[in-house]
Amino acid sequence: MTDGTFVSSVCDFTKTSSMVSNYLMMTKSRQDWGLARTFGSPLRTFTHEVVTMWYRAPEVILGASYTPAIDLWSVACIMVELLTDEVLFSGSSEISSLFRIFRVLGTPTEETFPDLSQSEGNHSQFPQWKAATHIHRDLTDSANDLAQKMLLYDSSKRATASEALEHSYFA
Repeated sequence: MTDGTFVSSVCDFTKTSSMVSNYLMMTKSRQDWGLARTFGSPLRTFTHEVVTMWYRAPEVILGASYTPAIDLWSVACIMVELLTDEVLFSGSSEISSLFRIFRVLGTPTEETFPDLSQSEGNHSQFPQWKAATHIHRDLTDSANDLAQKMLLYDSSKRATASEALEHSYFA
């Protein structure tokens, strides 16, 4: 899974549809590139609705432009789902998805999510939740640590594909 994202970035492609059902149907010799787009510098503007609701990073929900870190958020959500057989953030709307994220990771602040004040909407009225100590009760400590590094609100601090591949979870 992380290999696919890593290969995508190396091969100059971005996978924008990360549905688990599609992933489970893929084999090593065949991949679903249905919503893939070329990726290069400078970054082109993409729609913010680039991925299935359950795997959208909070910055996407709040209207931010695409960055490669968004894919790592999606990969983390899918990894947790594959390891636990449960969708991590199964919201039915953007606000319910945000609140499910907040219940696990805590309600973001300017410290944990620097771009929050620049995003759309009134964030001062978000319910306040404290971060859980574990992303999911069924994850091993190593899998939990990797998921936490890929699910940071601050996308500039989120693990890259290369960093994820170097994590002890894959040792």
